[in-house]
Amino acid sequence: MSVSAERSPYHHGNLREALLDRAERKLEVAGVQGLSLRELARELGVSHGAPRPHFLDKQALLDALAARGLERLGVALDESLSEAEGSFTDRLEIFAATYVEFATRRPAMLKLISRPQGAT
Repeated sequence: MSVSAERSPYHHGNLREALLDRAERKLEVAGVQGLSLRELARELGVSHGAPRPHFLDKQALLDALAARGLERLGVALDESLSEAEGSFTDRLEIFAATYVEFATRRPAMLKLISRPQGAT
């Protein structure tokens, strides 16, 4: 196998999702300030310009990441409430517990989705 065949290919199958996946993991470790499109591209083995068709800038990445976080939170809440029974208070407690669990497992994501629009 040649050296070029061993390297990560320039063309990435689904770069947008790969960038979001990597950014989501990195967010919990480094926070918003630790995210860089250039660094994410390097980690994924693509050129520093490769993310541009997917995210014009860091804010676009953060917006997409926040949308993903809200979707995940929504799914978790829907799943827990679909199985919930009892009074409104019982269901509200389940809702709150699910929210707190999400916040505990993904504090940086919760901070991102709770920030004012456009704030970095």
